[in-house]
Amino acid sequence: MIGLNLADGTLLWRVPFMTEYNQNIVTPVVANDLVIYGGINQPLTAVRIASAGGKWTAKQIWQNEDLPMYMSSPVLAGGYLFGLTQRSKGQFFAVDPKTGKTLWTTRGREGENAAVVSAGDLLIATTTEGELVVAKRDPAKFDVIKRYTIADSPVWAHPAPAGRGVVIKDAETLAYWVF
Repeated sequence: MIGLNLADGTLLWRVPFMTEYNQNIVTPVVANDLVIYGGINQPLTAVRIASAGGKWTAKQIWQNEDLPMYMSSPVLAGGYLFGLTQRSKGQFFAVDPKTGKTLWTTRGREGENAAVVSAGDLLIATTTEGELVVAKRDPAKFDVIKRYTIADSPVWAHPAPAGRGVVIKDAETLAYWVF
């Protein structure tokens, strides 16, 4: 993982990071002065990026070994990090981004992948297996409002909140779900 100067493209800082397949799908999240990242069979990690005396550094602040991620990028919402770990065949989670402490995880078997977005006070997630999960955005517990079966084919695209519902794209269709 690297940081570049936007003006001229020069390297500012670098953090070595490898996964077993030499690729990573998880998008890093910026939370104040922390960059939080993860990958398949790798701990969720936060580094603090700082500049002093013209020299940039990336110092590791915390690691959470319990929350490796395969393809699902977490979302920062309401001051907390929400996502899906690859553990237990998929567990939704909440983390305090300042400390890396896990606040809660779900039962598991949620899915191989989930695209998680925040919409107002809701978390909306679509799983590869064709489920739409609508939950309250709550750092204290996973509070599901409703689960819907939305597709018979894989769902890879992120749900797109729109009005009182969400646009869903699966492998075969595009649909608008109202809740």
